Amino acid sequence: MASPNAPENDLAEGTAPGNDTAGKPQLIYCLACRCHTENKNVRTENLSRERKIQKAVCAKCGKRKNKFISFTQLNADN
Repeated sequence: MASPNAPENDLAEGTAPGNDTAGKPQLIYCLACRCHTENKNVRTENLSRERKIQKAVCAKCGKRKNKFISFTQLNADN
């Protein structure tokens, strides 16, 4: 049973950056849906030497969405 003070959104389940996300899908915030949604066609691109961006398509509405990936998040995945 969850504690009464725990938030009831997806971020409480550990999908926020910096939390342990092993085995869970990385959710990206969709501006059109105004919530974190599942992704389709996820790809990672290099912007600069230590900067990457994750691009995807929202599974709900089909809009494009982006998420900047920090250098520390890349090292944690490896």
